[in-house]
Amino acid sequence: MQERQVLKCHHRNGALTAWSGPTNEDAAQLVTVSGFGHLRECMFSQLNNSLISAFVERWQPDTNTFHMPFGEMTITLHDVYFILGLPIDGMFVNTTSEKEDLVYTASELLGIDVDDLIASWPNGGPKLDTIRLCCSNRAAPAETQAGGYITYLLGSTLFIDKTGTNVKPLFIECFQDFESLPQYSWGSAALAYLFRQLGMASRAKCAQLGGCLTLLEVSLLC
Repeated sequence: MQERQVLKCHHRNGALTAWSGPTNEDAAQLVTVSGFGHLRECMFSQLNNSLISAFVERWQPDTNTFHMPFGEMTITLHDVYFILGLPIDGMFVNTTSEKEDLVYTASELLGIDVDDLIASWPNGGPKLDTIRLCCSNRAAPAETQAGGYITYLLGSTLFIDKTGTNVKPLFIECFQDFESLPQYSWGSAALAYLFRQLGMASRAKCAQLGGCLTLLEVSLLC
């Protein structure tokens, strides 16, 4: 029963501006095949924090709906598909590996030293700047450039956490084959992640909100 301040709504427009994608043609083609190349252009450059905060106060984690005076409303997979253009059916995006295995998988794909990944993982995974510096090198293999950019892109659009600088690539196991990436239900994963972030933000004394907030704001405005 205490009024709280407007939430700090995390976005990473600075990161999206800092790296527009791999310059290597083969790597750029892999990004196109993955189906994520358009995400950078979908994100709002600014968010309406007051609007989002007002709706978070109406969020009910038990039902994943906003409780409004006229009834309940929520964000659907239909919204995700038409707003973000992501697949909403297909294989689940999840991870079954232990932390150590994920670290080695990420190290191999991103070309980042294992010790550096282990050191940064408690803070949310590798830093965005580290991924950009390691994977934007034209001398790096096309798979490393593409994998690094997609990881960077997903961590700056769909799976934004509250660290502000890091991305925890729990989805890294899906990168075994770039052509298979469109076969995963990324829309479902993005929506589930946003619902989880809304649930945490609805708790007392929580002052921040992560997730794909462009999806949230557009859904509210529509």
